[in-house]
Amino acid sequence: MTLSALVAILASMIPDSNMEPRQTAQEHYLLPEPTRANVQYKEGNNRRTVLDFYQAAKAGARPTVIFLHGGGWRGSKAGRDKMLMPFLAHGWNVVNVEYRVPPRDRAPASLVDARCAIHWVRTHAKELRVDPSKVIVSGSSAGGQLALMASLPNLPAAFRCERNDHSTQSPVAGVIAWWGVVDLKAVITKTPPLRSARTWIGNRPDFDQMVTSLSPTENITRGMPPVVLVQGERDPVAPLSHTIEFDRKLNATSVPSKLIIVPRGRHGRFSVERMQAIFKDVFDFFKARGIG
Repeated sequence: MTLSALVAILASMIPDSNMEPRQTAQEHYLLPEPTRANVQYKEGNNRRTVLDFYQAAKAGARPTVIFLHGGGWRGSKAGRDKMLMPFLAHGWNVVNVEYRVPPRDRAPASLVDARCAIHWVRTHAKELRVDPSKVIVSGSSAGGQLALMASLPNLPAAFRCERNDHSTQSPVAGVIAWWGVVDLKAVITKTPPLRSARTWIGNRPDFDQMVTSLSPTENITRGMPPVVLVQGERDPVAPLSHTIEFDRKLNATSVPSKLIIVPRGRHGRFSVERMQAIFKDVFDFFKARGIG
């Protein structure tokens, strides 16, 4: 093989600078076994209303992140290590939530479950070494939509955790929405539509009203906690334009926010190096607000 041929082969192995690097070093994101696994957080014995709790190694009451998985309002809490291990490594408790999904349970069941999971964590704060003033709700994609809605003060009674959820204030100190769906109406009516969103709402006479009631961009209000939005520049599922407009509305309502745009990024699946930089920004944002 000639030297020029070898150079050409090696050059072809170098990633294109315009492409997102592939994920590497996944071992840095492997979670240990949960401190408490598959705990029922809601009355009844539904296998979908369970959570895993991971205790932070640091002593004392700790900040805690409650994570709501994505997957088109389906999916499960399994395989979320990449989204959760950085919090645990940073000294935060981690809660990984399962919630009810279609076709058996349609909207707003998953939002009710999200609020119930938050309520359970706050109710058991002392035994879990959770600082109830430093609880953050986080979610990716559909989970981002649920996290944003679950953070709302004065949430309609039909969306709250039944008789246990009476607060007129936000139950959390902050929100992190990772490539979240912030405009339900827009993703349902766009071409092509996000069919999983329509499936989640279901065929019902109050379809349009339910979509509006569950769309974060239509429900921004004073009293919302600080929000971090992480969004890929080229996201085909949750377009960046929706998130930019959502962030603008947050600012207009005096809700503290930070929008992190990933150049050339699509719907998540960012490199380890990119995620490390994002997590640093996330932790800095909350540290500045007394949550560290």
